[in-house]
Amino acid sequence: MRIYATGASGIVKPIPATQTGLVPSSWEVHKDKPEGRVDLAILDYSVCPVHRGEECVTHYVMMKRAKQVKAIGSLGLAAALLKLQDAGREIFPAEFRGNSYFIMPLTELQYCLYGEHAVVCMRWSGRRWRPFLHWPGFTFGRDARFLRRSTSASGRSHSAKVGG
Repeated sequence: MRIYATGASGIVKPIPATQTGLVPSSWEVHKDKPEGRVDLAILDYSVCPVHRGEECVTHYVMMKRAKQVKAIGSLGLAAALLKLQDAGREIFPAEFRGNSYFIMPLTELQYCLYGEHAVVCMRWSGRRWRPFLHWPGFTFGRDARFLRRSTSASGRSHSAKVGG
């Protein structure tokens, strides 16, 4: 079942991670592949990196599955989403608030002191969506979600209202 956010519209063009102002101090951008133009009206939120029969997956497995399903999500997209949220708009379906987090696998950050890599995720903090770093030593659970493009908005099997 695909899940889309109704009410989200427009095209955003994510910027490189180094230009977002979201890279924490003591971190640097290891890999960054901004996804190009993203049509917010047809993002699919339904894909979880954890498959049936699994409790969780490692960072390596999550990254492999992100490529397999053509997941999008860069730090630049996260920055664009935060700007929309600041303007009173929301694109993540409300049903995911407090229940799921969204992985941004197209940007990997590296901690300068130890060389550890992490990906940015977006989670609901009780009042708004916020970015957080997901370290590779931690696993991704059933509450993790990928964002991906859908080729068309037709055939939506489920819509979730956004905002509020």
